[in-house]
Amino acid sequence: MTASPAPTDIPVVMHIMSLTPPDSTWYMDTGASSHTAASQDNLSSYSNLSHLNQKQIVGSGQGIPIQGSGHTTLPTSHNHKPLHLNHVLHTPQIIKNLIYVRQLTTDNNVSISFDPFGFSVIDFRTGTPLMRCDSLGDLYPVTSPSHFAGLASSLWHNRLGHPSSSTLQSLHRNKFIRSEHLSSKTICNSCVFGKHIKV
Repeated sequence: MTASPAPTDIPVVMHIMSLTPPDSTWYMDTGASSHTAASQDNLSSYSNLSHLNQKQIVGSGQGIPIQGSGHTTLPTSHNHKPLHLNHVLHTPQIIKNLIYVRQLTTDNNVSISFDPFGFSVIDFRTGTPLMRCDSLGDLYPVTSPSHFAGLASSLWHNRLGHPSSSTLQSLHRNKFIRSEHLSSKTICNSCVFGKHIKV
């Protein structure tokens, strides 16, 4: 068991303590009951609610004070409309900025698909992918939106094991892959060499 530092050790503790700025990253939370931000700086509009003395109940059952409420947006890829986070509670004691998944999906008419490598936000009406965020840890952070595979056809051709151009066209047409420049005239050296016959 480690002993607590004596009061005279406070300068030592302050010297070794690392001060980290508040985390401005947003995290998807399927168990949240509202969008929650630790800092007012994360919100584009704001109403002070501290005079109401309201509390938000967190996972531990503890109530933490609500200081205000606001709104913000999250950018999406491919210049699609941003995702709106409405009625975000400002609770300075919260550790992470949380996105209430149910509210995000209903307010923006989107679906969210989680997988072991991150999550995707998809326009519910059109099926258009709006955002892909990768995750390496236990949480699902909203990272800078990565473009949904707007890759060159040659890169798709290589990644998918060198299929024919008609197969790539079919995958593109059925929205399994997205490409800004899908070309049927791409020449693959590996495929050319693979088709040569030894005499």
